[in-house]
Amino acid sequence: MDGRLNKLAQYNLSSRSNVIYLGFYKISAGRAAIVVTKARLGMIISYLLVLRNGGLVKLGGNHGLFLRAMDMPGYGRVIVGQEPVSVVSSGRYFNDYVIGQNNYLIGEFGGDTYIYKLDPDTGKLVKTQKLGFYDGITLYGTAYGDFKGNGKNCLVALSNSGSLMLINGKGKTLYTSSKTYGGSISQVKVPSFGGVRSSTYTGGLIYNVPAQLDGWTHNGIREIVVIKNYRQAAFLKNLNYYVKGGVFDLSWNKIGFYPSWEIKPVVGYVAGFSIFKEGGSVYLSDGVVENPGSPFTKPKSYIAIYKLEK
Repeated sequence: MDGRLNKLAQYNLSSRSNVIYLGFYKISAGRAAIVVTKARLGMIISYLLVLRNGGLVKLGGNHGLFLRAMDMPGYGRVIVGQEPVSVVSSGRYFNDYVIGQNNYLIGEFGGDTYIYKLDPDTGKLVKTQKLGFYDGITLYGTAYGDFKGNGKNCLVALSNSGSLMLINGKGKTLYTSSKTYGGSISQVKVPSFGGVRSSTYTGGLIYNVPAQLDGWTHNGIREIVVIKNYRQAAFLKNLNYYVKGGVFDLSWNKIGFYPSWEIKPVVGYVAGFSIFKEGGSVYLSDGVVENPGSPFTKPKSYIAIYKLEK
């Protein structure tokens, strides 16, 4: 932990690939995979990358699923996959080159969701347990666990307005926060005809992918870590453009979620974070894009690392 980053390998994506999710999944002792989900020309494509002979290579083939590596109570660290759904036209179509034109509720592009078992040799994913509580709710911008401390697992999800929603196993919303969080520049285009995907299809509906939200256990209590990015001004509310961003840790306090600590907002926007252990301590790495770049400026980003506990 000397604060330096050394590039071990690089995997190049096509210019038309839009990365939706990157995560890490431990395959075995000393061996991990990068879980990738991207959108390309209206298709959802996911795969796993492993480090081999100094380079990143695919473990197995492509999967037409939204994938995410998650810590699930009772299951441990697992790979969760969600099937894209057939999207019925809402009467609103969007220009592929215009960002931030829509703000839909959670669940607009999430279908049946399962825990998948990974064959570490072939990379094949096999369906196991169905997660019915994800019906109608997108896999991203969510966390699962006993956040109220009453022995009952619930789902916490970001709504389109940035409120935190606490949802029980029957799909009932138990709580909606008054304070808002989130803010993401990631978007995905979903085909709007019968769920059929085509590499030549150019139409479809564009949806905002929720900002990162995750759960972790601190002193035996399940807590939430969530991004909050701040928009530039009210008149730009339909543009996914942010001028500062921070990270909040929230815990349940009888009637709602309240901040336990926060990483103060910095210039730019928070693209994502990761909580990890190193040498017996717990850390949070925070990826910040200070300047996304333009024809007149160079892009600038960095990773800040914070110690959460010894």
